[in-house]
Amino acid sequence: MSSREVAGDSLGSPAGESPDGAAAGDPPTGAAAASTDAGVPLYVHLVTLAVVLQFMSGSSGLYGLPVPPDRVALAAGVVALLLHPDLRHSRPHLAGIHVLMAAVVAWCIGSLIWFGPQNDPTAVFALLDAIGIVPFLLFLLAPLVYATRARRHVLLRALTILGLYLGYISVAEGLHQYWLVVPAGIVDPSHPHFGRALGPSQQVGSNGLALLACLYPSALYAARSRGLRRGLGALAALACIGGVFFTLTRSMWLALVLGVLVVIVAEPRVRGRLIVATAVVGLATAGFLSVSSTIGQEVSARAQTARSVYDRFNANDAAVRVVLAQPVAGVGLNRFHQVQEEWVWQDPEYPITNMGIDVHNVLLGYAAELGLPGVGLWLLTLLYAGWAAWHGPRTRDGPLHDWRVAALVYVVMWSTVAMLVPIKYAFPTAILWLGLGIVADHRRLGYAHLPGQPLASPPGGSPAPNPPREGPTPSGRRVRRHDRRRQTV
Repeated sequence: MSSREVAGDSLGSPAGESPDGAAAGDPPTGAAAASTDAGVPLYVHLVTLAVVLQFMSGSSGLYGLPVPPDRVALAAGVVALLLHPDLRHSRPHLAGIHVLMAAVVAWCIGSLIWFGPQNDPTAVFALLDAIGIVPFLLFLLAPLVYATRARRHVLLRALTILGLYLGYISVAEGLHQYWLVVPAGIVDPSHPHFGRALGPSQQVGSNGLALLACLYPSALYAARSRGLRRGLGALAALACIGGVFFTLTRSMWLALVLGVLVVIVAEPRVRGRLIVATAVVGLATAGFLSVSSTIGQEVSARAQTARSVYDRFNANDAAVRVVLAQPVAGVGLNRFHQVQEEWVWQDPEYPITNMGIDVHNVLLGYAAELGLPGVGLWLLTLLYAGWAAWHGPRTRDGPLHDWRVAALVYVVMWSTVAMLVPIKYAFPTAILWLGLGIVADHRRLGYAHLPGQPLASPPGGSPAPNPPREGPTPSGRRVRRHDRRRQTV
């Protein structure tokens, strides 16, 4: 890695640490040594930019942009990768995951052609971003693009910056300080959910999941940093928590709680501090609600409302009827909200309060729209991705422990929301697949070799001897013990 790249990617690291938490005094060995000799390629920055710019998917016009910037960045990143020797050196080949993903995309295209119209922009968006093509592409590229510690640090830093921005906007909206929102066009008083943290996407579901996706990376960035950068990372994490709270969405609150519990179980290094921090945040929230009666009443009303529950029951019941009546093909890609009235029946237990909404369960929604074969292919693809991540390497040019925890936390949070909310959003879906791809076994994704790894390595990568853990490790304490052993010898 060039000196310029070392300096650029050490911005979020403690003094004397490499970007992913390796102590500077540790001699580079194996993959770690290779990563210090090659700079971060342009395609890594372009793909990372494409990922984070998906937060404005569908809202680029509010930023004065004529075309979605994530599309431009992703296309440029793919072209740059095709021109870079990394792709040729990785020796890509066909794998089972490619067949599964191709089958899912083919089924969705067939559904779009069969039910039409083929030029429906929302259906095309569902094909590209909500189900498939772009998330699948990011999953397949992730092991190659983020093969080294310095490359992963680029993504970590970008997600922290995004989390700070989204959290800032969400907290401003939640406090009804709309004059602080940038750009001002995001604020829409005519929106049915006006008053909640809608974010740039102007959807509480999309914004809430985006905040959850940035929360752990922001906290990790803070743990790896010192001084001002640590403060910025901590501020981003707190802003994400505040933004999730101000979405006033119970599924987001539940996902946040479960995500914290996963970190407590999976990260014994920070368990005590995290429990204390959680208690402090809880007490601060309770105190804030007791002082601000207006927001307290909004939170209480949202927590007790039953209308959204009735909407969920009616939509899900209609989806079950669709699956039973049309189990093979469903009603067509992204068409359930258009035909919902034909399948909703009055239930004696709860009223019909809303129509034209999506199924509030991801699997059930895909089953109603794509049929059982379609949802089966999609679920099998997702399970394969999870299996590849579970059997992925513990090291890849440095340890992957923190990234494995990050992927696990977001899978739990995403799955929690997916059982209660329709997830047809670009950025949250992309992060789900990208996180799994970063920690997946590259050989199961069709790569024989990755940048920064020895040419001859067993499946799952070759661990460097005694590699430093990524993240908030007591590296100084480890070095001191090492020095004491040397003095004893």
